[in-house]
Amino acid sequence: MEKPFKTTLSNGLRVILLENHAAPVVSMNLWANVGSVHETDSEAGICHLIEHMIFKGTGRRPVGQIAKEVEAAGGEMNAYTSFDETVFYINMSSKRLEVGLDILADAATDPTFDEEELAREKEVVVEEISRAEDNPGQMVSQDLFSKTFLIHPYRRPIAGNRETVRGISRRYLLDFYKRWYVGSNLILIAVGDFEKEKTLSRIESLFSQIPSGSPPAKEIPGEPEQREPRLVTRSMEVEGRYLDLAVPVPNLTHPDVPALDLLSHILGGGESSRLEQTVKEKKRLVGSISSYPYTPRYPGLLIIGAVLKEKELGKTLQSIWEEAEKLKTEPPSPVEFARARENLRSARIYERQTVEAMARKLAYFEGIAGNLDFEDEYYRRLFEVTPEDIQKAARKYLLPERITLSFCHPKGEAWPEEKLRRSLPAGTAPAPRAAKKAVSGVQLFRLSNGIRLLVKENHHLPLFAIRSASLGGILSETPKKNGINHLISLLLTKGTAHRTAREIAEEAENLAGHVDGYMGRNLLGVLGSFLSERITEGIEIFFDILLNPS
Repeated sequence: MEKPFKTTLSNGLRVILLENHAAPVVSMNLWANVGSVHETDSEAGICHLIEHMIFKGTGRRPVGQIAKEVEAAGGEMNAYTSFDETVFYINMSSKRLEVGLDILADAATDPTFDEEELAREKEVVVEEISRAEDNPGQMVSQDLFSKTFLIHPYRRPIAGNRETVRGISRRYLLDFYKRWYVGSNLILIAVGDFEKEKTLSRIESLFSQIPSGSPPAKEIPGEPEQREPRLVTRSMEVEGRYLDLAVPVPNLTHPDVPALDLLSHILGGGESSRLEQTVKEKKRLVGSISSYPYTPRYPGLLIIGAVLKEKELGKTLQSIWEEAEKLKTEPPSPVEFARARENLRSARIYERQTVEAMARKLAYFEGIAGNLDFEDEYYRRLFEVTPEDIQKAARKYLLPERITLSFCHPKGEAWPEEKLRRSLPAGTAPAPRAAKKAVSGVQLFRLSNGIRLLVKENHHLPLFAIRSASLGGILSETPKKNGINHLISLLLTKGTAHRTAREIAEEAENLAGHVDGYMGRNLLGVLGSFLSERITEGIEIFFDILLNPS
């Protein structure tokens, strides 16, 4: 795919253009590096209010005119506000590109913030706040952030509150806009069916009118390290019980983020994830459960969200944390590791299906990571992550003392704080203990189930060998059962719960590898050898034979 083009106008506005001629459409995003984190407590919600007002009229276009022009051109426009940014965008036919650019530049350069329209939009925002308060999922999330972030501005709702929104005057709104929406704090991104040179010339003509300057210096306070569990609860007119469980994690550009993304996917990122299969399907404790990492510009959270089936909060939290603890003592299996990495990798492909998604992604990398090439860097680091890195991330970040629990339950139910605190995970399982490296370079690990794992690295050849050893063999036989271990060793590769004997043979040969059963006077087990580049598939076959022989 062609690389995006980037330049900076004389007023400091960054421009990113990417030609995509797959369809006659274009997406234009104007990204402002200002969001709710840049607000004070008294002006909470002002960025969200600007989002509502930006397309409500300019000096050249009265109220309602922008919407009519966009619709007449067969396009759509919208905006959104987050903690770190505010974004306005227009998607339309590439034939009407100049119309879209003119509207976007006009709205950014000369918004009127009509007094009557502002009064109406304030009440629209207040209504949004009211609707959020009737949504248990939203309130659990809002409570979670307000309890996790005690100092950092992520603690405040993006929409603000009724008092601050209603108290913002038109003059104050204009003053805030003029201070923050300056050229050096804006990024224009266009992706679609256009000619770069011609489009850039038009952009320079239109967007150079945005005033130059620097945004106000805003010091964002860091959040102190959390040293003990926190909890918050609320009652609502609901039937279900909703919970969000979170631990702090770093921001987007931190080196640990790829491992955390994989960890989250393995833990609760899909229908085959551990939480889905264990807590929901096997134990039937929840109606839904998932996990996801929120890694914005500043340190964020890894969040596990669930809707409980019954009042079994203690059992649910225990089951959730048991799965988290397992990731500390046992690295993910080759199969789930490969599946998680493939799902994260595939997102890069699916995001290219629409010009809107591509424009939004480029804006995010440039705006939040400050690096248009961040995607390449991220995926390079993703493919460097090992299962052991995920295990290290689990030990580093999944700490009981750093948990925040947000819980919403039906009115009339009693959930005293003491009961909630007893439900929280109490401690961390011990990490695997590694013996000191012997002269031979062999390391001994003791897994939580008692299995001893011996590991030795040897980079002389790109090969990988693995062998299991269980006490057995002739030593374990009686005269009447003499030969049974030999028979077992022959049968191990003759089929599993998932593969026939032929499939085992073909898959091993397809990998240019070998797998077999063996026995001796004292031992019984499985052995295998593969090329290092096929380690994931080789290990999967090996453990299928070891654990699931038919």
